[in-house]
Amino acid sequence: MVGCLSTVLFLKGLGFKLEQIRSILSDERPERVLVDLLDQQTASLQSGIAEQKQRLDDCLQLRKALTVSASDFVSSTLTDMATVMNTTTTHSLRTTYFVMLAIALPATLLQIACLVIGVMTDVWWPLPVAVLLAIALIVAAMKYYRSRVQYLCPACHETFQPGMREFVFAAHTPKTRKLTCPHCGHRGYCMELSI
Repeated sequence: MVGCLSTVLFLKGLGFKLEQIRSILSDERPERVLVDLLDQQTASLQSGIAEQKQRLDDCLQLRKALTVSASDFVSSTLTDMATVMNTTTTHSLRTTYFVMLAIALPATLLQIACLVIGVMTDVWWPLPVAVLLAIALIVAAMKYYRSRVQYLCPACHETFQPGMREFVFAAHTPKTRKLTCPHCGHRGYCMELSI
């Protein structure tokens, strides 16, 4: 029984299906069936290898074509990105982030306090005043933040500051924002830099 199981596992490891293994083991002359199935499996594996090799060659040719045609672009992009990552964002924007937090935190606490006062005393007029004040502070914080950053276009490598409306409504990540470059018209995610 153990010998049969190890034979099944060995043949399965060679890529045979259980149906094929059953036909090998149940035949009167398993060596003949095994030789035929090994020939078929070898041909199938060689065909698969040839297809994989063709895909690999196609990928390598495309990669080489892109590297040759875009070598200046790739090297300048990497240089720009390395410079940006080493000289900006983390340290330079830390002060900006603290100022924005100093503006946003009191505004949020004021709104919560006015909400609690309204619930406890049934006096609601402070809440709308706090909301209007919070909106004014948020607008001021956004203007401050926008004045402290600029963006690097990945297409033309020029830096720019977007308009306030585009800045506010653009999709963004912590270090990029989807903007339209005023220099080349490229629309995509631009890296945020400190001014």
